[in-house]
Order: sequence, then structure tokens, then C-alpha cells
Amino acid sequence: MLLPHFAAMAQNIPWFADLPGRKTAAGEKSPLAVCVSPGFPHPAAPAPGARQAKRRIVMPRPILAAVILAALVMLACRPALAQSPDLPETGAAQHKARGGELIKDGRLNEAISEYSKALGLAPGDADAYLGRGRAWYRKYEYNRAVEDFSKAIELNAGLERAYFNRGLAWRAKGESEKAIADYDRAVALDPGHAVAYLQRGVAWEDMKNYDLALADYGRAIELRSDLPDAYFFRGLVLLNTKGDAARAAEDFSRAIELDPHNAKAFCGRSFAWERLGEFAKAKADAAKAKQLDPSAIVPRF
Repeated sequence: MLLPHFAAMAQNIPWFADLPGRKTAAGEKSPLAVCVSPGFPHPAAPAPGARQAKRRIVMPRPILAAVILAALVMLACRPALAQSPDLPETGAAQHKARGGELIKDGRLNEAISEYSKALGLAPGDADAYLGRGRAWYRKYEYNRAVEDFSKAIELNAGLERAYFNRGLAWRAKGESEKAIADYDRAVALDPGHAVAYLQRGVAWEDMKNYDLALADYGRAIELRSDLPDAYFFRGLVLLNTKGDAARAAEDFSRAIELDPHNAKAFCGRSFAWERLGEFAKAKADAAKAKQLDPSAIVPRF
């Protein structure tokens, strides 16, 4: 109970103890009547013949008691409210944090459950919809992923990650034109997002717009020179649509430098070497591609 706690606190405050209903020691002068203000009469008339050096005014005691009690309530409750783990915002943040860790561990159903709990506490949390959408995407539930990413955008139109992730989901659904529109918005919000340019390049390839694909792969590489997929996909476009096997071989080689276990880069370079008449190199790369990935498609010699 709070009231006994306040009563105990009040016992230690001298001027609270002097309020009506409280006792003071015999002959002790109350410190309550201390609001000295010349020009205002004291509510109690002075004794006849008494000398009055100063006029004093005292706040009505019931009002003062109410003010003091309200202040004590605020002081006592404020720390408890600030530290309470049961507030909706705090609980939602905890569920979101757990959801993110569960996605990393591949425990997608549990992650979805955590994000749903977060949304139960904070229905307007765009990041919770974004997180749950990512889990749906990892489960290949692309329609549900699009729904959650769209809700995140509705709540926060400046959430770049929501556009980027919805672009991934649109392309997975075979809707590359919608994916490109979302990637456009993502790079407008974050012009330094190299992977958004990379993914937009892939979508441009889907649309058979190879020049724009090359431009986006080049931009991704300018922003981040450590993306093996950017080199790999640019190598494919150069080899298959531009007939530039030499530059393609260079891009595949760079992809392999960045990721020595990249079977598809070895496979692509084997085709590039074959076009260039470097058959020994082509056979060596084909063998390496098959070693890394037995399902890899390589040139026939």
C-alpha cells in the first residue's frame, strides 16, 4: 500500500507534522507560518497592545496538505514507472530484439511469434512489421512478406529497408517491375545502398534491359568493391549480351578473389575462357566448379 508509505515519509517533514490534526511539542514554535509578506494582514488578530513588526500570510493548511501529498505521490511513483518492464513500449522492444536473434538462428516460426507479440503491444511499430516480413520472406511466404512490408511503409514512408525488402519479395513473386519501383525508392532514400543497386540490376536483367543492369552493377561496385555477386552478374551480362569474354573473365576472376568457394564464378569463367580459346584454363575452372557444386553447368569438352 502506498498511503502508509507516504504517512511514514510525512512524519519526517516538520512543517507537514504541524498541519491540522497533528501535534507539536509543547511550546514549540511551528515553522509552518513562514510566508512573510508585508502589506497583507495575518488571518489571526494580534493580541491587544502587541507590537507587530511584520505582517505574515499563511497558505490555507488543507491546500498545502494536498500539494504536499501530490508531490510525494509523484516522487514515489516516477522511478517505478521509468523502470517498469511491463510498459508496452519496453515489452515490444524486447520481443523485437528476440525476433531478430531468432531470424539469425533460422528459427523463423518463433521469430514470427515474437514480432506478433510486439505488434500486440505496439500496433503502430513499423520496425516490427519489417522484422516479421523478413521472417515470412525467409519462409518463402512472399505474399505475407509483401503485406508486412507494405504495412511498415504505410506506418513509416521513409523506412528505406522496407522498400528494399519488399523489392526482394516482389522479384521472388516474379513481379520484377514492382521490384524495380521499390528499389528506386530505396536508393532515393539511401543513395549509398550498394546492394539495392545490385538487386535492381538483377531485376533489370529480368526485364531484358541489359544496359541499365550493367549501369546498376557498376554503381554497386563503385560503392562497394567487396561484393562478389556484383562482379559475377556483370560478368554474365558482358559475356552473354555484349560478347566481351575478356572483361567477363576479369569480373569472374574478381568474384573468385573475393569468394574462393564461389562455384558459379568458376563456372562463368570457364565459359569465358572457352570463348577466348583458353581451353586448359576452361577445363580447370569447370572441374573446380563441379568440385564445389556437382550441379553446376559447365562447358562440354
